[in-house]
Amino acid sequence: MIFVSHARTFVNALCDKVLEIRFGTLRNYPGPYEEYVADLAEIMEMEVRRETSPGSPSTGGGNAAHVKKAEARAKIKELQRAVERLEKLMKALDRERSEILQFYFENPTEYAPEKATRLGELDEEYKRKEEEWFKLQEQIIEGLS
Repeated sequence: MIFVSHARTFVNALCDKVLEIRFGTLRNYPGPYEEYVADLAEIMEMEVRRETSPGSPSTGGGNAAHVKKAEARAKIKELQRAVERLEKLMKALDRERSEILQFYFENPTEYAPEKATRLGELDEEYKRKEEEWFKLQEQIIEGLS
């Protein structure tokens, strides 16, 4: 569902991904609203520091290059946060999978079709999350180069 709101509490409670339109471009921020706001604050702080530092140009092409670098750093940071969230989820999936396998190890003759079904679901979910993890890692590497 896509929604637009100026009510921060509402957005924070409901939102798990932010689509930002700025300077004519669309940016997909995969994290929650609070992290999005924190990243924006960090970008603004870096811009203010750069503009107030001695010898820095306050206008011109240097500013655009700095904004691009700051946005690239923010993009990498949001990708890293998405990786961390995925790693936590994958760890939870692996833990549940291990519990089911431990059950089968301790009860080798017990018939448990619901556990077998869940084990298959966990394997599929883990594969999807792993593929997503690899894609995020590739994007991070591309952003660093």
